[in-house]
Amino acid sequence: MTHTALKPRQVVMLSIAAALIAVVAVGVGSYAWATAGPRIDEEYAAGMNGSTQVRGPGTVTIYAGELCLDDDGTVELLDVAVADSLHGITVTDFGLVEPMPQAGGGTVDLGSAKKPLREAVRGRPVSRTLSYRCGDNEGFDTFLVELRKPQAGKARARGLDITYRSAGREHTLHVDFDVTFREPRRGSAL
Repeated sequence: MTHTALKPRQVVMLSIAAALIAVVAVGVGSYAWATAGPRIDEEYAAGMNGSTQVRGPGTVTIYAGELCLDDDGTVELLDVAVADSLHGITVTDFGLVEPMPQAGGGTVDLGSAKKPLREAVRGRPVSRTLSYRCGDNEGFDTFLVELRKPQAGKARARGLDITYRSAGREHTLHVDFDVTFREPRRGSAL
């Protein structure tokens, strides 16, 4: 069996073709790694703005919006933190609940409850796994956050940073959120 030696021009062309294939493979692999898994859709993750009265130190559960995904799959919520806090407001619990239908259509809006999250949902299951895809007719998961006001007086929570895992990678989403906690007037009932 005889082997024919490659001409220098053939060696150069094969080298260029191999290099191009390697560059394309690295590029496709990097893109697939960076975009793997669904993400929480930023367009739908609109936060809440408002104020509520909380006497002294206290806990309140706030409706913080509705969350959905930009693609099929699931993500796991790992952590939620207040991005900017006046007077030490912290997130003490968070979770997702399925919208609770009410008679005649629509859903019950929890708004805010001056109690811990697990009490506020009145026995409904709380999850940290999001699986609704935006645009599907199945709806959204209602995102609730339990906040702790550590002292009497005015306090404010601005912005929520949601850390979640999708396809084995962690991501952080900042959600606009602005809630002011005020003391009730003396003698007023909450």
